[in-house]
Amino acid sequence: MLSWYAAWLKLLERHGFVREGLLRDELCSGDVYYDHWLLALLRRDWHSSTRR
Repeated sequence: MLSWYAAWLKLLERHGFVREGLLRDELCSGDVYYDHWLLALLRRDWHSSTRR
């Protein structure tokens, strides 16, 4: 995993996003394959996070 990608995931999770799936070897650049995380933020979770 790329270091910037790990930081991006951490930031999204801090803002209420939840990892819901992983597509392994989904992205290809040259001969290198990368995983692709699927994240979601439900409306009810977003509203509860904005009231803090």
